[in-house]
Order: sequence, then structure tokens, then C-alpha cells
Amino acid sequence: MSWKEVGSDGNELQLTWQEFGVATKIRAEGAGYGFTQIDATTKSLGAPVHRHFLDGGILVDLAIPLR
Repeated sequence: MSWKEVGSDGNELQLTWQEFGVATKIRAEGAGYGFTQIDATTKSLGAPVHRHFLDGGILVDLAIPLR
């Protein structure tokens, strides 16, 4: 996992993490508990979330507004 402040005034926190060995299972089963929690939290914060399914893993990026 990595994070950094981004935006014109450092007004967003960008979080990035990568998991290995899960992409095939996730695609087959759809959204599980973890994705449901991430989606609910990021929606309430107004934070876009991007999932990138890779061979053998997943990369997730979030941009959380700092208020």
C-alpha cells in the first residue's frame, strides 16, 4: 500500500494497493464483503475508486477528499 497527498492544494489523499492471487476469483464471484465496504465508504466520502484487474491480482486506487 502507498499513499500521498495530491490535488492543487494537497486537498486529496491518494491510496493505492495491490493484491495478488485474487483477480480470477473476484471476477467469477462478483462483489464481496470487502468491495461492498469500500464502495459504501468511498461513496459517503465522495471518493472515486478504480479497480484494475491484472493477471493474478488486482490494483485499487482511491482519491479521498481532505476536508
